[in-house]
Amino acid sequence: MKVEHILFENRPAEYFTEAYPIGNGKLGGMIYGDPRRMRVGLNHDELWSGYEYDNTSSFDSSIYREIEELALKGEYLEAQRLYVENFSKYESGAYLTLGDLFIEFPDGEISGYRRELNIRESMARVSFLLDGESVEVECFASCSANVMTVRINSKKRLNINVLPALAMINETNAVGSQTFFFGECPKLSARQLARREQNPDLDKHSGVKFFAALSVRSDGEIFGNENGSFVADGRDIEIFFTAETSYKNGSECGEPNYEKMAKSTLSAALEKSYDLLKAEHVADVTELFDRVEFCLEGEDLSHIPTSERIKRFAEGSGDKGLVTLQFNMGRYYLIAAGREGSRAMNLQGIWNDKPEPPWNSNYTVNINTEMNYWPALPCAMPEMIEPLESLIRVIQKSGKKAARDLYGRGGIASNHNADIFGCVTPAGGRARWAHFPLSAGWLARELYNKYEYTLDKDYLESVYDIFEDIAEFTLDSLRDDGEYLFITPGASPENVYMIGESECALARSSTMFASIVRESIRSYISASEILEKESDLLVRAREAEPRLLPLRVTNDGRIEEWYFGGESVSPVEKEPLHRHISHLYDLYPASLINKNTPELFEAARESLRVRGDDSTGWSLGWKINCYARLGDSEGVMRLIRMFMRPIAPEVERKSKGGIYPNMFCAHPPFQIDGNFAFTAAMCEMLVGYDEGKPIPLPALPKEFPEGHMKGIALKGNKRADISWKDGKLTEFRVY
Repeated sequence: MKVEHILFENRPAEYFTEAYPIGNGKLGGMIYGDPRRMRVGLNHDELWSGYEYDNTSSFDSSIYREIEELALKGEYLEAQRLYVENFSKYESGAYLTLGDLFIEFPDGEISGYRRELNIRESMARVSFLLDGESVEVECFASCSANVMTVRINSKKRLNINVLPALAMINETNAVGSQTFFFGECPKLSARQLARREQNPDLDKHSGVKFFAALSVRSDGEIFGNENGSFVADGRDIEIFFTAETSYKNGSECGEPNYEKMAKSTLSAALEKSYDLLKAEHVADVTELFDRVEFCLEGEDLSHIPTSERIKRFAEGSGDKGLVTLQFNMGRYYLIAAGREGSRAMNLQGIWNDKPEPPWNSNYTVNINTEMNYWPALPCAMPEMIEPLESLIRVIQKSGKKAARDLYGRGGIASNHNADIFGCVTPAGGRARWAHFPLSAGWLARELYNKYEYTLDKDYLESVYDIFEDIAEFTLDSLRDDGEYLFITPGASPENVYMIGESECALARSSTMFASIVRESIRSYISASEILEKESDLLVRAREAEPRLLPLRVTNDGRIEEWYFGGESVSPVEKEPLHRHISHLYDLYPASLINKNTPELFEAARESLRVRGDDSTGWSLGWKINCYARLGDSEGVMRLIRMFMRPIAPEVERKSKGGIYPNMFCAHPPFQIDGNFAFTAAMCEMLVGYDEGKPIPLPALPKEFPEGHMKGIALKGNKRADISWKDGKLTEFRVY
């Protein structure tokens, strides 16, 4: 069976969740493909509301000490009340849409329509007959040239209108066949305005400024004005678009030369032929895509439109090619949205069509941002971790002030919800999501993972100060109840338990907090030993590590979620089927729970069973990874079927997840994190670890009796090829 890498439909997209995404990390496009008025949705990864604000000084660390003491005394509701009143204050900035580009075609009879996305080449195509004559449209976003291109090739001469409709524009200038746009993002998001939020230094800043440039070239005649361009009698029409912003290193005004950069980028692209730009683009992306090859043998159904295949899969078609296509989509999103030099991927990668996106389309750092990077290393793309490291660097800067001002400690503290300006203060609303001062520890685990995969000591040295800062805050925050060391109060994002008739998110501590504390300290100790470093902080870490709050099993056989001291019990849960499984962090993404810890292993299995299978899209992706770690092939397959359920493109709110017609993961709404979790889960299904040794086929479902994966990356700077037939291993070559 051929390797699946093409999505297609025989109709244009009406909804965002039917359109096909293209991107180069910085620039994103959504191809709708209407042959009358073709829409290309536009995004730039640095277009966020907000600015480099400093709101940590509005907090009082002495109040946090009161909250700690209340939690230690078991007065959890009072601790929660005090926390929400004094700490749950601010919203992050929002990721914004840049707008649209419309291409108007002449009237005529349309037939033979096809719209496709070739994810191996990172290329969207639309083809149709106009009055019996062929018209072909190609769209791609080049990383090396930093331009988005649309090429129209027609057998007959066409009159075409190219009409940009950009948001937040202050000024437009037309010069010949080129149009330039100046704009500025708002300083406050819609959610911040709704909360009447006013950051202390609002009047001292502007929003992020941007400059966009559009150029058209053709064998026809081009007429340009501030509204766009008109091409008369053209057979070959090429449209080039690029944009730059004033954002840099956490500041809304850190890059003063953004206009010059955009013009230079456009000029450089126009010096090359379209064919050369395309060839360079395809060579760039295929080198990344071809590092790994995954195939499940079965009937070839690639001739059926993708949305129809999704429906048939839900009806039991057994379309193994669709599973491999979904795996490859996660790798494609990394290539299209996660390139070096771009900003870290947000809740929607880089694709957003709304001025008020769900949850601000921000960095949701109690699971979702981290999930975006799960497949990067096993899929042999370690360079894709660089944007995440850049985000951590911005958080590190503001997190040092947060550690001091909010908590009275050293190191860095970062809570739930972040943005490109380094928002690290607790999110507004409720303690269940606001209290999460350890998010930097979870984010940084991918940096240590990168070392484990590459064994690059120079890289580890370059990020060592991050581990050091995280360890300092962690050690400064530990409290002692005479039995264990832990951070108090603890929460289990975004779950709550009941105290009488009241919901409570806070406890003496929590397993999620304890897991991140343990991993952060161990990573710091390990990095120090690898790099042969010694310090007083390292001495403290070594002394604390044996006394850290351990994983505990409740009296009903589950992993403890909240720690109250004394006997490990399960409180009354408000939502027993809650989508978050934070207390299973040590099963996945960490690996402290494994077959060599049998009691914890079975407790994790029971925890997963009690939590239930069905949930939102990203939660299903997390659970597939957990079932793979448990070696439960039936559980893996059961959740694959749930994950692949069709969700109608118009559905924006629903409690159970699946996938949209363009294979975007549906929370619903669209969140890209589930796509990345699915891709990571297929790697977990095929290769596990036992005491550091790679183990083939730990959780292969019987529904996938034959297949192969070539080039999967392993820890220890290794790769592997794996093949199987009739459910039995035929090759496992590690090199």
